Amino acid sequence: MLRVRQSHWHAPHELQGYWDALAVDAVIVDPLAASAWSAGFGMLTDRFGVTWSFSVTAS
Repeated sequence: MLRVRQSHWHAPHELQGYWDALAVDAVIVDPLAASAWSAGFGMLTDRFGVTWSFSVTAS
């Protein structure tokens, strides 16, 4: 079963602590970084098998 959680933030520094905590023993799919569509985007699968997608939304 695929489980994906999405989280949207207004600035990259707001999500960094959450990213760092979830990244422990995780598989990083896309490292947290600026992208063509977002000031910050990243995706990982945590140690419990949950895939998380983070993105910074334009304000």
